[in-house]
Amino acid sequence: MTYFDAKFQRCIVTHENATNTFWDQEWEKYKKSVKYPAQLPLHDPYLMLTQKYLPTSSKIIEGGCGLGYHSYLWHLAGYETVALDYAQKTVEYLKQTVPQINPIWGDLRNIPFVENTFDGYWSLGVIEHFWDGYNDLKMEMFRVLRNDGVLFLTFPHMSFIRKLKAFLGRYPSYDRIQEPENFYQFFMNEHSVIHDFKSSGFHLVGKYKHGALKGFSDEIPQLGFIIKYLRNGNSLMKRVIRGFFDRSFTFLCSHTIILVFRVKK
Repeated sequence: MTYFDAKFQRCIVTHENATNTFWDQEWEKYKKSVKYPAQLPLHDPYLMLTQKYLPTSSKIIEGGCGLGYHSYLWHLAGYETVALDYAQKTVEYLKQTVPQINPIWGDLRNIPFVENTFDGYWSLGVIEHFWDGYNDLKMEMFRVLRNDGVLFLTFPHMSFIRKLKAFLGRYPSYDRIQEPENFYQFFMNEHSVIHDFKSSGFHLVGKYKHGALKGFSDEIPQLGFIIKYLRNGNSLMKRVIRGFFDRSFTFLCSHTIILVFRVKK
């Protein structure tokens, strides 16, 4: 269920609490489908962004790595990687399967590294899962990144279509202070996030919207069968259609936004 929080101009999504046990169970579902390639894919947006902002051989931590697929790509590309997650069974699986990405179990609010350790920090869809906010995560990001280090931050955001649905009253309102039962995540207000990080020593250097198919299927579920067809499979025709859709409709219905910051200490 998705609600609109008018006070903070964001959506609240209920599903299941995003605990470490939840994530262990969630990643278990995808273990067989995630393939760690022998060669780099031609077009991976997260790898391309990394290469744009960080030279090869930079040291990168992925905070909240899940099954570590992107950490593995960065490793293949020549980056020194550390893949950190608090889903303990998943981390043990990574240690057995892809030890080269240096899997580590830990809490992102207390990262087990000294300050100024990393050149880059990737946070792929993490900060939106904390009802009480992400300030502790943000402070740890700042601490472990070196001066002029790069933070790549992604989260589901209030896209144009979500803002339009909120304006039209298509989401039920949520005006309580307490956390809802089975809180899962926020669709966040990107301007608030940018302001928060800029006030803590992060300087915005890039902003990219991503995931139009996902955003479209979430917000217009009546057409979900078409999106499901396009998202399943990897034929040339489907790849071409997916690429066209993402390029043409990202401005309208992107699911996530990627913010790129440089740290100034």
